[in-house]
Amino acid sequence: MVLTARGEVDMASAPYLRDRLQGEIHHAGPDLIANLNDVSFFGAAGLDVLADVREAASLAESGFCVVARTRKILMPLRVTGVGLGARRLPRPRPHPHAALVPDRTSVAHLRERPS
Repeated sequence: MVLTARGEVDMASAPYLRDRLQGEIHHAGPDLIANLNDVSFFGAAGLDVLADVREAASLAESGFCVVARTRKILMPLRVTGVGLGARRLPRPRPHPHAALVPDRTSVAHLRERPS
């Protein structure tokens, strides 16, 4: 399941994002992917959301990852350690019907920190 967030992720929008993401977590169900490529602002409340969703997915024995390509999303994930396991994916081949293909995309597999 892929959910795409657009606009700003701040204190006002974070509860809605948390509810939407957590509503798609199913026990041992399909992995959940949060696509943040269209997010224009990513505040500390967004980090809290991702940490909460990561924990809920772990409890449900489901996978959770974040797709992002901009520094404003990737840096907070890396600096705080929320994005443990982040890796850059190769540029996808253009699909003949695609209007726009992103230049860079990273995926952060959100996992618990090792003890």
